Amino acid sequence: MKKFLIIFLFLFTYTMYQNLGMFLDVSEKPKRSDIIAVLGGDWNGWRIKKGLELLNQGYSKSGKILLNPWSDLYLEENGHIYRKEAKYLMAHGIKRDDIIYFHSWGRTYYELEAIKKFLLKNRYRSVIIVTDPPHTRRVSIIV
Repeated sequence: MKKFLIIFLFLFTYTMYQNLGMFLDVSEKPKRSDIIAVLGGDWNGWRIKKGLELLNQGYSKSGKILLNPWSDLYLEENGHIYRKEAKYLMAHGIKRDDIIYFHSWGRTYYELEAIKKFLLKNRYRSVIIVTDPPHTRRVSIIV
């Protein structure tokens, strides 16, 4: 009986852990917006690639993308290592003038606060925030 309980608890915990991402993911289909903002902490390059994809598909009315300058990206693609997200974007055809920085150090809350200030200052009314799917619930609570 004790072995059964241990196995059951292990399987239950494993199943909950595997499905936690679905609970945390409240992503929406992108809608054409004034600008695209990519949050920092992009350890595997997924966020910047998604931001580039959305930019190339015309989801940014201004044609611009916001980045956190403190966010380093060490992404290897076709044998080339990109140490900054801006360099990655420029290597993929995005003009330097279309890359804008919002200045924030660290935490999601402070990044979103900096993005909001930027939007208000520049009279943008809409933004696509790019982050990892399980991170979207935290972003939606803060926003």
